[in-house]
Amino acid sequence: NRGSSVNIIIAVNENYVGHAKTMLFSLAQNNPEEIVVYLLQSSVSEDSISSFSRFMKEKCHGRLETVEIPSDFFSGAPKHERLSVETYYRLVAFELLPKAVDRALWLDADIIVKGNISELYNADFNGHLAVACAENSTKHNARLGISSTHRYFNAGVILFDIAAMRERFTANDVLNCIKQHENLLDLMDQDVLNLLLMDNVEYREAK
Repeated sequence: NRGSSVNIIIAVNENYVGHAKTMLFSLAQNNPEEIVVYLLQSSVSEDSISSFSRFMKEKCHGRLETVEIPSDFFSGAPKHERLSVETYYRLVAFELLPKAVDRALWLDADIIVKGNISELYNADFNGHLAVACAENSTKHNARLGISSTHRYFNAGVILFDIAAMRERFTANDVLNCIKQHENLLDLMDQDVLNLLLMDNVEYREAK
């Protein structure tokens, strides 16, 4: 039902719920559509979720959909001091979200949305798996061994073709990518997404 609502993905723990609320309030101030937030989580308290749900309804003309992640879902994933378990949730959002979700916009919890996102949210993927903004640097390509034709993108704001990603990847594909490149990862999940989506991104200029 595109046009009347937007699907937003966030993955936070208890400590970042407040940041997420601030970000979503800024989104609501600039976007009239219903905001459907998919919170991927395994550790946020019931009280916080109840408060968050009321906040979305009363302050953000939206609703909160909680996606509970089994505690052992990533038991075989590489452990890293800079890689929180919530980071993994975003990487396999395509597998965790309800089947009815075909596209969704990931927004980092610590950003402020200053404008209308409808053009970005309704962008044509043109056969690609995501829409993102490229960074003006090729240093990451060399570090990660990424194709020279791939423009490394920032993953703080990224629109996913969830339906296409379900067809292309499994959670194991993501975990294998992490294990294979574990010693090269510096920007963690952003690096992993660039590896997974190499040469498969539709670019938008940052505003």
